[in-house]
Amino acid sequence: MGPIRADVSIKTAHLQYMAQWKHSGSTITVHREFVADMDQPVGSESTRKEAADTLARIEADSDTQLTLAAGSLPVESPSV
Repeated sequence: MGPIRADVSIKTAHLQYMAQWKHSGSTITVHREFVADMDQPVGSESTRKEAADTLARIEADSDTQLTLAAGSLPVESPSV
C-alpha cells in the first residue's frame, strides 16, 4: 500500500486545495479537498487573479488520468 502518485497541495492567502492518492489491493482512491476563506470581495483585482490562477492549477490536477497495466498494482494477501 502507498501513494499511486504524488499528493498535491496548493495553498494561497485565501484558497487551499489538496489531493491525496492511495491504493489498496486493486482499489485506487483520491481524496480531494478545497477550502476558500475570503476576507474581502472576490471582485478585487488581486483576489480575482489569485482565484483564477489557483483554480487553473486545480483544474489541471483534477484532469489527471492514470493508465495501469494489468497486474501493475500489488494485491494484498487475505488475512489469516
